[in-house]
Amino acid sequence: MTKIVAANEKCILCRLNYKRIAAPANLPGLSEMFARLESPSILGGNEAKAQAGRFSTWAAEPKESFTFRAGQIKPFESLDKALSKYKLRKDCENILPKEIFCGGWIGYFSYELGRHIEKLPETTVDDLGMPLIRLCFYDRLIVYDHLEKSFWLIALQLQNEAEKPEDKLAALEELLAESQRIRVPQATPVDIDDVDFTHARCNMDKDDYLQTVRRIKQYIYDGEVYQINFSQRFECDYSGRPIGLYHWQNDHNPSGYAAYIDSGDFQVVSASPEMFITISGDITQTKPIKGTRPRISEMDPAAAQAKRINAENFNELLHSEKEQAELNMIVDLERNDVARICVPGTRKVVQPRTIETYPTVFHAVATVAGRLRGGISFCAVL
Repeated sequence: MTKIVAANEKCILCRLNYKRIAAPANLPGLSEMFARLESPSILGGNEAKAQAGRFSTWAAEPKESFTFRAGQIKPFESLDKALSKYKLRKDCENILPKEIFCGGWIGYFSYELGRHIEKLPETTVDDLGMPLIRLCFYDRLIVYDHLEKSFWLIALQLQNEAEKPEDKLAALEELLAESQRIRVPQATPVDIDDVDFTHARCNMDKDDYLQTVRRIKQYIYDGEVYQINFSQRFECDYSGRPIGLYHWQNDHNPSGYAAYIDSGDFQVVSASPEMFITISGDITQTKPIKGTRPRISEMDPAAAQAKRINAENFNELLHSEKEQAELNMIVDLERNDVARICVPGTRKVVQPRTIETYPTVFHAVATVAGRLRGGISFCAVL
């Protein structure tokens, strides 16, 4: 029996429709196929995703987008309004596996958005002109289960929408079938013909860099700060296709939180290994990473000493006092942040420092979690 849900004037109710398909996995072909569509977003798409949420996602042709740029005001009020526009019907909740993305908003939040949260001095120049927030709402997507080796076709039927969900699912199935015929050659380990490193540009020279490091060390010595994330930006010309860079990354630097986002005017290719925030029901988690060592593929015939080198790097990271202290410090900061939005007594370190193994690196990771207080919005968590 179908449960009738009363319409809410403040939001558009969405009904979940899906189809599960056992089909050969040609993930590069699927990424290539979606890159040809309007405003695609790809999350994962490589085997490292099996360790980071289990599911990879392909979406395109969004119903609408949300953009917030520098100079505008009250980003989180606008964002909360956009996020509350669509809501999954109650009778459609908990139908699919817990970690699966069943439609909604995909995009990015810029680092500079932090100035709308904390009062910080404006010390940087916006030379890219990209939005501080860029999100798209997707009502149809393809999801690959790296554990079960199967696909999920997912379509949301929006309230009062004329398009039938069966037609959405049929179109997705056609895309999946067509992607099986696409062959994406594996990029060579140093397929750098499209990248000109001879003219790599940096936002500071060596003297400026070293002088800043000395200042940071003095701040730490004086007790002004515990840690500063100091970074340089390098840029170089690239004449290839953005999706080609994404293919290269998935071949040679696969990461659990890889992403490809194409807004038309610009593209974002992410190789992030780190999960910043998740919210599942009323539980929120964060997984800080502090400490990394290289890992050599043990399948490479040329890497005869790979196992020995990997064991040395693993143990060096495991027993590094410096890396342990740094992660402990970040965990303490995360615990304080989580406590601000969670029910008292529910904040805890659910997984202490552990070493996780990925295709090209070892990471030292911890997990902090808590139960959100009632009425806490996504923006409040952010």
